[in-house]
Order: sequence, then structure tokens, then C-alpha cells
Amino acid sequence: MKNSLILMLTILVFTSSHAQKFVSSHTVGNEMKTYSKVLVVVKTKDAARRVGLEDDIVMRLKSEDINAMPSHLRLDQKTLNAKAKDAEAIEVFVSKLRENGFEGILVTSLVDAKESVTYNAAEYRTTTVPVRYGRFGRYYSTARVGVYEPATVEKHQNFILESLLYDLRESSKQNSLHWIGKIKVTDPKSFEKTSNKYAKTLVKKITKEAIQL
Repeated sequence: MKNSLILMLTILVFTSSHAQKFVSSHTVGNEMKTYSKVLVVVKTKDAARRVGLEDDIVMRLKSEDINAMPSHLRLDQKTLNAKAKDAEAIEVFVSKLRENGFEGILVTSLVDAKESVTYNAAEYRTTTVPVRYGRFGRYYSTARVGVYEPATVEKHQNFILESLLYDLRESSKQNSLHWIGKIKVTDPKSFEKTSNKYAKTLVKKITKEAIQL
């Protein structure tokens, strides 16, 4: 049941987007680094959306002259899911990445999903309306009338996506985390817009705080 819920929320967050903003970000050691090659990983059970977001992030990184590759070209969906449960397999995979010249790995995943409610209080205000009755000369005149707007309740879907940048040049037994950032996506609308906007927001932030161009 839990896995089904996570899958449903993952599909929803990657099917749409309206507003996005950074919730938090942190650069370990406050150090900017250069990366000659970065692997981009999106952890989700929906293979199509994994491919789409990975490709969008890679495209944005390459637009900043950062050599990057999507993980779906190196890891099939089954292997990606299995490695999350096997520390030894992960170490072997990381060693192979190092051998192939990868210096960093950027991992993105959905970490939270919540519904929020906004209450808008009732409001009484005045507005100007045209006076269209009476003698002809008043047709172009205006008058002020009172307008009552009842209270409303708005529900919003909020999703938190987290991206982690690891420096593979250090031993995996040490703390190789270089940067962490969380972005809130509110009321998504379409996967293409969500994915493209997330990639743009992420790369703009990470090149400002962690990756030296």
C-alpha cells in the first residue's frame, strides 16, 4: 500500500507544474568545485518520467558547458531500484563510474508530498460600473456600487524534490556529499513544464553555489 502511494505521488509530481521555489540549499564546506563529468540520476519507479527529467537536467548542465550523462543510458530501471538496497553493489557501481571518468553524481528524488489549505476571508469593497439606464447622457457615466465577495478555501498540492550532488573523487566511506537542495513544486499542470522548469531552477542554483564553471 505504501509503495503504491509513493508511486502515485511520484507520477503526479512528474505529470505537472505550476509554481516552483527553493526551500533550502547547502554547500558542504562552502566550496565551489569543477566537475569534468557528472552522472544524472532521477530516482522514481516511473521509467518514462525518469528519462524525461534526467534528459532535461543533462541538457541544462550541458548548456553551462558541464559534461553530463543521464543514468538511463547506463542503468536500467530494475538495476537502479536494486542498488538502493545493496551497499556493496552501490560501491561497485561507483568504482566503475570513477574508472569511466565520472567525478560527480547528481541524484534527484521526491521526498515529501502534502496538501495545504489557504483560507481567503470574505471581503466587501466598492467598484465603479457604467450607468446604462435613464436618459441617454447618463449612458457614458459611471457609479460606485458595493460588491460582496464570500470567503473561499483553496487547496494546493505541494511536493518537495531533493537533489544531492556527490563528489566521487573522494572515498565513498567518507562524507562525499558536496551539495544538497530542496525545491517545492506547487499545483503541477504538465510533466514537460514541470521537468523543464525544475531542471532550469536546479542548474541555476547549483552552478551558483557548488559547481564552478
